[in-house]
Amino acid sequence: MLTKLDQERLDKATQAAGLLQEDMRDLSRADNPLLADIAYTLMDDVVGLHQRLQRISVLVREPSEDVIEG
Repeated sequence: MLTKLDQERLDKATQAAGLLQEDMRDLSRADNPLLADIAYTLMDDVVGLHQRLQRISVLVREPSEDVIEG
């Protein structure tokens, strides 16, 4: 499916999106109402990006040896 390098890149991007999601959640709690509102508005996009990367990761993974083919 993917080369080892591409898999590492995908894993890194997925992890980065997860960290961004956490940071945006924290930023949405900012004392500055404008900053908090902007972060809250961007959260949908960030969550969507993270979810899409996670789905791609699941779809392109090699089947596990534990999976019984029937």
